[in-house]
Amino acid sequence: MPEFSIIIPVYKVEIYIKQCIESVINQTHEDFEALVVDDCGGDNSISIVEEYAKNDKRIKILHHKSNQGLAEARNTALKAAKGKYIVCLDSDDWLNTYCLSTLKTAFEKHKTTSVWFNARKYFENTHSFQSAPINNQSEKLMTLTPDNIAGCSDFTWIKAYTRESIQKYNLNWPKGLTFEDGEFYFKYFTLNPDTYMIPDCLINYRYRDDSIVRRANRGDVKMADVFDVVKHLREFWIEHGVYDKYKPTLLKLIQNRIRMAKNLNWSKENIKLSNQFLKDLKYPEEFIKYTDV
Repeated sequence: MPEFSIIIPVYKVEIYIKQCIESVINQTHEDFEALVVDDCGGDNSISIVEEYAKNDKRIKILHHKSNQGLAEARNTALKAAKGKYIVCLDSDDWLNTYCLSTLKTAFEKHKTTSVWFNARKYFENTHSFQSAPINNQSEKLMTLTPDNIAGCSDFTWIKAYTRESIQKYNLNWPKGLTFEDGEFYFKYFTLNPDTYMIPDCLINYRYRDDSIVRRANRGDVKMADVFDVVKHLREFWIEHGVYDKYKPTLLKLIQNRIRMAKNLNWSKENIKLSNQFLKDLKYPEEFIKYTDV
């Protein structure tokens, strides 16, 4: 069994994938499998990976029959993973050479089910790094719950998990949603609250104009996706018997999503979606004691 499973969804990244794969095979800690998911981008990305796989049996390519999206590509790899620890790497980003060795030390020393690390932002348009890491965090053990993680970064690629802690509760990334990272980490830390944070920048995050994050920041998102994440969390907390405990948290998420809808595009369609969203969540009657309504 490999110590790490590195999950790498691949879709139209032929100009970036070489740097990504080389950052993996050049790790100082060599006990890993790299699970590369072909999500049918139609370019030469997978052909490039296949050349590396010929000479390195740690690289394993999993094929989708049609494009399924980032979340489902991660889920495909997660189902196939055999490693003790899970690391997610987007195929236009790259790891620092000591990434896995640093994570191994942190997991073994602090005995947590997750390790939260840091990243450097690389600006594709200027070919330069941001001077400061993406997060301002110190080394510490933290207990993260839905009450205190809303202000934290939800990026999947700055967190490593034990595979057991994910699969124990059949967790996965929601298919087809813009904010799949946020839903996953809310659910994960509801059930696995203790994590260890380290300040080390172990990954280089490529910030480019056509990335999912940039499109979301520009408002290019489906409001139905934004609302669905909140509804999924409500269902999840009901299923696990903690809904009453986290109702105030859900209220904050409702308010945040309504503000997001208004700021992005207050169209007739979004008004209709918002009204249905509030009706589905039984607002305000279920939340009357937490509001001034």
